[in-house]
Amino acid sequence: MMETTVEAATVRTAELDSAKAALRAAAQIVTLEGPDSVDGAAHSILACSLSLANMHVSDAAMNRLRERLLTMSELRGGGMDTVTRDRARRLLTASARLQTAIAENPHPLPNINDYRYTPEVIPTAVADAAAEASAALSAFPDRTFSGEERNVLSNMQYRGPFLIQPRYHERRRELEEAHVEFLRTARAELGSTSSNA
Repeated sequence: MMETTVEAATVRTAELDSAKAALRAAAQIVTLEGPDSVDGAAHSILACSLSLANMHVSDAAMNRLRERLLTMSELRGGGMDTVTRDRARRLLTASARLQTAIAENPHPLPNINDYRYTPEVIPTAVADAAAEASAALSAFPDRTFSGEERNVLSNMQYRGPFLIQPRYHERRRELEEAHVEFLRTARAELGSTSSNA
């Protein structure tokens, strides 16, 4: 999913959508035809797989926008006008500062996005960095980024890549546990079926 061009990413997204549909269909078959004992593990596999896939898709979108900003900033040889170059550099720098401020200022909020909605509990360093990041994004003309891209940029500023977050690693662990449980229960069912035959 980490393709940097929109065209290549579109192909990968179509492949991923096809794989998701196949996984959903397989889980549905287990539900309809398999024993109840394996159904829970099968749906855990489905839920974890879809969650991980969505995190990869989100990170891929962030990666494409980061590459676009690096090109705009001429760090990747974009040949941009000086205003665009300076805006891109300011946004990249402000985003990095915000992520650093969030990492260095532990917070009691369950969701990092709550920083955007509950300003009274934001540590000063985070509030200052968030204001700078918001201003850097707002400096671009409205048509520079689509609404979806602005959401991705906002997530990139506040969250950073999903693949380095504890939630990603926790979901991978849950997927491995679901695989083990599915195989254990399936083997137990197959064993009891063959012994009854």
